[in-house]
Amino acid sequence: MDRIKEFINEYRRYLMIGSVVIVVLILIILFSNHQGDSQTNFSNNMSQASSMNTNSSSKIKNLHQTSNSFSQTSHNNLVVVDVKGAVKQPGVYRLPSSLRIDDAVEAAGGLTKSADGNHVNLAQKLNDQQVIYVPFRGEIKGKIVTNVNNTSSSQTSDISGSSSDSTSNKINLNTADENELQKINGVGEKKAQKILDYRKEHGDFNKIEDIKNIPGFGDRSFDNIKNFICVQ
Repeated sequence: MDRIKEFINEYRRYLMIGSVVIVVLILIILFSNHQGDSQTNFSNNMSQASSMNTNSSSKIKNLHQTSNSFSQTSHNNLVVVDVKGAVKQPGVYRLPSSLRIDDAVEAAGGLTKSADGNHVNLAQKLNDQQVIYVPFRGEIKGKIVTNVNNTSSSQTSDISGSSSDSTSNKINLNTADENELQKINGVGEKKAQKILDYRKEHGDFNKIEDIKNIPGFGDRSFDNIKNFICVQ
């Protein structure tokens, strides 16, 4: 017994150091196992996130392709028509190809009070690059026609099929009175009076382009009426 006590007293320092080393080793082993589990969980989470990102990218790509396909289809089903004459808002309109001339006239604001609707086939289907001209009352005489012809930009045909280059149905800027001037597309009471005032101040129009000297008749307005006015 005394011998054991002497041994413990003699080697106490070494026993304490050995105990500390054993505790440290145990802690290192436990910490290493914990690190391994954390790394495994992190790898699994990253794999799941990557899979979700791939699925999201695939869905976004499919939506983008569907959108492009719908846009292309919608664009292919449109026609461009030029609505002129006795309508409230003449101009170029892009409309679905399944619509009729009646729809194009409505898109242009509808007929004016001075429109002659008897010479327009409102039931006709729209065609691309079609010119739709609605005549004014008294502008076209004779047989009522039920067809609107497609025309090129260089020459506009009226409803009767005759060329608008003829002066028979045009409004003479030098001789027309206020009521006749109001039959010109886009010309109301005020603009008609401006034309009359211009004639009084400057005399007759030498050419139809002179109307652009009157305030309110710019290039766009002139393009809409140039085929329907004359000076001789």
